[in-house]
Amino acid sequence: MDEVGALLTMLLFHHITKTAGTSLLAVIRKNYGADELHEFYGETDDPAALWRTWFRSLSAQARRALRCVASHTAQFLIPVLLEEGVEFKVITLLRDPVERCISLYYFTRELAAQNEQGLGGFTGRALLAQNWSLDDIYRTLGGGAPGTSPLHGKFPAFFNGQTRDILRPYRCKIEFSTQATLRDLPHMATLHRVMSHYLVGITEEYNRSVDYLREALSWKSACYEAINVTRSRRSAPLPSEETIELIRSYNRVDLELYTAFKDGRATV
Repeated sequence: MDEVGALLTMLLFHHITKTAGTSLLAVIRKNYGADELHEFYGETDDPAALWRTWFRSLSAQARRALRCVASHTAQFLIPVLLEEGVEFKVITLLRDPVERCISLYYFTRELAAQNEQGLGGFTGRALLAQNWSLDDIYRTLGGGAPGTSPLHGKFPAFFNGQTRDILRPYRCKIEFSTQATLRDLPHMATLHRVMSHYLVGITEEYNRSVDYLREALSWKSACYEAINVTRSRRSAPLPSEETIELIRSYNRVDLELYTAFKDGRATV
């Protein structure tokens, strides 16, 4: 381990989409100065290469100053920091997968309507082009192995998307299936190892989660304002029980992971 690396204890904010991450980012900004916080919310085809190149390009002074990285792809820094011998912690929020998928559906459509060119807009444009409801996503793509439909690559976030996001750096596959469960996940050992680095808050218990992270990380400031709430969902009709059950059945891994941390279990 090099001397520069030994000086660091870094915080990674793995911002999972539609889990109140924008609200938590506002808290993070209150606790880290401009030289201490690095944010990246751009698009990249190869996040593993981006983060490896970025970190290894930092000067000794920049490494000493850096305290927090916030990004939708911050989890790709985990293997790099382990290789470099840098001490770190990861924080994220997990959300009830039914609530998250409903919010994600309307949010990506909003992004598409705003001509957003990133991944959210990419998914939203596919939704609009197919004229799909939430039910249509699962009834059309559910039950098939990833890659058997050209549309699978546009909708992975609706199928155990939170667990899938955590495992992205390790090329782990999760079937688009109602049979996928946490216990039978082929990559359970990897998930267990990765989650040992995480401090997890719960979106539905946001205020309590902020207080938990504030205490764990010795933050001086906190705020509890909800930011980036999906506007179009407010006026949308409530999903039917059938739709809710359909979402739940295709997100069993996410539901089990979420429940484990909501119930206070620190391991999966």
